[in-house]
Amino acid sequence: MKPLAIPPVDPVEHHRWLEGIVPLQEGAQLRGVSVDTLKRERDKGRVKFERVSERRWGIRRRVALMK
Repeated sequence: MKPLAIPPVDPVEHHRWLEGIVPLQEGAQLRGVSVDTLKRERDKGRVKFERVSERRWGIRRRVALMK
Protein backbone atom coordinates (compact mmCIF):
# COMPACT_ATOMS: atom_id res chain seq x y z
CA MET A 1 0.00 0.00 0.00
CA LYS A 2 1.33 3.44 -0.90
CA PRO A 3 1.99 6.01 1.83
CA LEU A 4 -0.64 8.68 2.45
CA ALA A 5 -0.18 12.10 0.86
CA ILE A 6 0.91 15.05 2.96
CA PRO A 7 -1.70 17.84 2.91
CA PRO A 8 -0.68 21.21 1.44
CA VAL A 9 0.09 24.14 3.74
CA ASP A 10 -1.71 26.87 1.73
CA PRO A 11 -5.29 27.23 3.11
CA VAL A 12 -6.95 27.28 -0.32
CA GLU A 13 -5.01 24.26 -1.54
CA HIS A 14 -5.64 22.50 1.79
CA HIS A 15 -9.41 22.99 1.38
CA ARG A 16 -9.21 21.68 -2.21
CA TRP A 17 -7.18 18.68 -0.98
CA LEU A 18 -9.77 17.88 1.72
CA GLU A 19 -12.61 18.01 -0.82
CA GLY A 20 -10.82 15.55 -3.12
CA ILE A 21 -12.33 12.11 -3.69
CA VAL A 22 -10.13 9.13 -2.88
CA PRO A 23 -10.67 5.39 -3.53
CA LEU A 24 -12.42 3.43 -0.77
CA GLN A 25 -9.17 1.65 0.11
CA GLU A 26 -7.39 4.95 0.80
CA GLY A 27 -10.44 6.33 2.62
CA ALA A 28 -10.49 3.27 4.88
CA GLN A 29 -6.77 3.71 5.55
CA LEU A 30 -7.28 7.39 6.44
CA ARG A 31 -10.11 6.40 8.81
CA GLY A 32 -8.15 3.51 10.33
CA VAL A 33 -10.71 0.84 9.42
CA SER A 34 -11.17 -1.85 6.78
CA VAL A 35 -13.13 -1.29 3.57
CA ASP A 36 -15.85 -3.62 4.89
CA THR A 37 -16.20 -1.49 8.03
CA LEU A 38 -16.35 1.64 5.87
CA LYS A 39 -19.20 0.07 3.87
CA ARG A 40 -21.04 -0.80 7.09
CA GLU A 41 -20.65 2.81 8.24
CA ARG A 42 -22.18 3.92 4.93
CA ASP A 43 -25.11 1.53 5.43
CA LYS A 44 -25.71 3.11 8.86
CA GLY A 45 -25.60 6.62 7.36
CA ARG A 46 -22.37 7.71 9.08
CA VAL A 47 -20.43 8.35 5.84
CA LYS A 48 -21.40 9.12 2.27
CA PHE A 49 -19.76 7.59 -0.81
CA GLU A 50 -19.32 9.46 -4.08
CA ARG A 51 -19.70 7.79 -7.47
CA VAL A 52 -16.43 8.21 -9.38
CA SER A 53 -17.55 6.35 -12.50
CA GLU A 54 -20.19 3.83 -13.47
CA ARG A 55 -18.47 1.07 -11.49
CA ARG A 56 -16.19 2.89 -9.02
CA TRP A 57 -17.01 4.57 -5.73
CA GLY A 58 -14.90 6.86 -3.58
CA ILE A 59 -15.11 8.96 -0.45
CA ARG A 60 -14.13 12.57 0.20
CA ARG A 61 -10.96 12.95 2.27
CA ARG A 62 -12.82 15.29 4.66
CA VAL A 63 -15.43 12.59 5.38
CA ALA A 64 -12.82 9.86 5.73
CA LEU A 65 -10.83 11.90 8.25
CA MET A 66 -13.85 12.71 10.46
CA LYS A 67 -14.69 10.14 13.12
